[in-house]
Amino acid sequence: MNQLDSITGLADCLRNELGGFGVTVHISYPPDTATPGFENEEKTKPSETREFLQLVGGPANPPKIVAKRLVDDLSWGLYHLTCPDWLQNRLADTMAGVSPRNNAVLEWITMPLLCCIEWIFLRIIDHYGSRYGKKAKRS
Repeated sequence: MNQLDSITGLADCLRNELGGFGVTVHISYPPDTATPGFENEEKTKPSETREFLQLVGGPANPPKIVAKRLVDDLSWGLYHLTCPDWLQNRLADTMAGVSPRNNAVLEWITMPLLCCIEWIFLRIIDHYGSRYGKKAKRS
């Protein structure tokens, strides 16, 4: 289990337990966002992480666009708050488990393709993780 699974599990539990009290819970998977914190993170980011993000990502998203998307989704009452990255949203859909869906029909249609994309990403991530581990052992 990774940190994202833990946070998602906590949000799911809080949503289920607090819903009867009128408390709403939402979860967001924000993309890289051009903030001072992100700029600071870039200074210490391993080269493997940087290369991976250049391969599958793009430039960091402007904070106003990310914030607008979150606020718009909150106003719609969505549980899974989306980001400006279409593919990242679809991959987050595949991890939704038993929770409210934003686009159930779209998920059903694209799930076979998304499973293939996840499999490819897993191989790429494993490659960079292995490379990082080997480099760390040499140090």
